Amino acid sequence: MLVATWFGTAGATELPVPQASAVCVERLDRQGFATRLDDAERAWLDLDTAAFRDRVNVLTGLVVPCLGDLVPPDLSARWHRVMALHLDTLGASEGADGSISAAHTLDAGLVFDDAWVGEDHHLRAAFASAQADGTRRVPEPRSGTLAFDGTPGRDRPANQPTLVQVFDAAGVARTTAYLGARDPLPAYEAIPKVRNRLLVGTGLSLLATGVTLGLAYSAQGELFSLAEDQQVPGPELEAQRRRADGLAAVSYGLVGLTAGLGGAALAVGQR
Repeated sequence: MLVATWFGTAGATELPVPQASAVCVERLDRQGFATRLDDAERAWLDLDTAAFRDRVNVLTGLVVPCLGDLVPPDLSARWHRVMALHLDTLGASEGADGSISAAHTLDAGLVFDDAWVGEDHHLRAAFASAQADGTRRVPEPRSGTLAFDGTPGRDRPANQPTLVQVFDAAGVARTTAYLGARDPLPAYEAIPKVRNRLLVGTGLSLLATGVTLGLAYSAQGELFSLAEDQQVPGPELEAQRRRADGLAAVSYGLVGLTAGLGGAALAVGQR
């Protein structure tokens, strides 16, 4: 059952996507989303443009913001197809082309024939020529996970619209939003990037510590061997001692640096 309060104007067709926000009393499942998507698609195929517009407005204003389930890639592809048609009716042809390209990227076998638009329609050309255009990494959530078009992870499509979902630690989507290729991500608490840099520094410092400890251990062993040889001159023995002591000092310094970087990364991660 759909339970929400919608604030917005469903008839604001001068905007590419209806601007509305839902106060969600409960989170909706993917079956409810699929049913509403079926209704919108049926209205389009029945050439009932008014019903199609109204049903898309309900989807964008009430259903999508209140989704609690992961929207799988096949449903995401259908959603992009519906949004492409909707945006095109609003005159936002560039956004429509991006949406239908995203639909094809997600499901190359998605039906988009004469029943949907005419053979010479620009969306048919955009659908046929669509190619995946890579991804870009987004900041890691402090808790929970992200998903883009039904695929969990931090890889957002680089130059295509996307359906983004932000999940809490229990796996419930707390934010679901349809974004244009250049739209900012919805707000979520992310781990500071500096923490990741500190972790990289910690790893490199740890590696250097291991190398210098190995060299120091080897130099000390060589010093003991030289000390047992009565024919080794004193200056050579002293030089080897200084080398062993120097490597040991560097090793101890790197141990401290590794601990400091690791502690800083931990502290930043707790903020």
